[in-house]
Amino acid sequence: MIKVIIKILLSFLLLLGLIPSYANDYPVLTEIVTDNANIFGSSELHSLRKKLKKFEAETSNQLVVVTIESLEGESIESFSLEVFNRNKLGQKDIDNGVLILFSKVDREVRIEVGYGLEHVLTDITSHHIIQDIMIPEFKDKNYFRGIDLATDKIIELINKPELAEEFNKGRENFTGSTIFLSVFGLLVAGFLFIFVFIGSRLFIGNYKNLIEVYRGLLVGKIGILFFPVILISASLALALGSMFILMPIGFAYIFVFKILEFSFPPVINNFDINFLDSPLVLYGVLAVVFFIFPFISAIIQVLLNKKSHFGFSFAKSDKKYLGENFSSGGGSSSSSSSSSSSFSGGGGSSGGGGSSGSW
Repeated sequence: MIKVIIKILLSFLLLLGLIPSYANDYPVLTEIVTDNANIFGSSELHSLRKKLKKFEAETSNQLVVVTIESLEGESIESFSLEVFNRNKLGQKDIDNGVLILFSKVDREVRIEVGYGLEHVLTDITSHHIIQDIMIPEFKDKNYFRGIDLATDKIIELINKPELAEEFNKGRENFTGSTIFLSVFGLLVAGFLFIFVFIGSRLFIGNYKNLIEVYRGLLVGKIGILFFPVILISASLALALGSMFILMPIGFAYIFVFKILEFSFPPVINNFDINFLDSPLVLYGVLAVVFFIFPFISAIIQVLLNKKSHFGFSFAKSDKKYLGENFSSGGGSSSSSSSSSSSFSGGGGSSGGGGSSGSW
């Protein structure tokens, strides 16, 4: 659970721009099958390329397969759309391209469909190809077989669109279950939002309080002997406020995203977090949150306030200052708030149609 909480914290920091994010280098395709993840044998790669080149020569439709090691933190939906449009898959003004993108480390796959084929390979049809054909094979690490069978089905449906209705028959519950899960997810999200909102108010107030503890020490309002006592009190209050925010989010991550298996996994799943197994990382996060960051913030406040100056008191504390800033309300009254050859695309494009899946 602690690992999940730290994972969520890292994601928030990334979203806030506190951790640098680097743009992906999207592959420039020179082959109709590009195996950057090295999941195919040489004979498998040759046979798959031969099949897809024949399909393109006979129909002008481009069915392209790309495997990569990792999405590097990006969602598979945005990555596949970038690869599709940058390489201009499909023919210009016809937009008859299809991309199968496979990410090995992230254990995700997506079928990206050009505008011109969305009437045949609908989102629902693409979803069923992934869930019923690809994922069962991927779970047994039969990556080539899963992709090979999927390309067979895509070719069949494009050549004979009338078979799409038969393929989707008996799977109508997909739409209904998706609506149910969406409504259920919204209700859960709304319920959790209330807790997070209240917890965030507590967290902000308690964090200002913690900063004020350090500021009080630096300006001599809190004696060095009394400082550890009030620091522990303020830190415990901040920890409780943090749990009020992080626990609901952590449970939502575990139960909503993992058990219900939403088709769009959270961005934080794209991080390699094996380093979080070390207790030193946890201690480091706690040190930054409870000591380093608030201490530096307090120093900055003293430097920016012309009426404040550094000074220390060994035993004596300002009782009036303590009463005004550390009463039972828990908030600081003096602080202010601020609120990406043998093959090339034909000029086609995709608007994001298709489906994604993970295993």
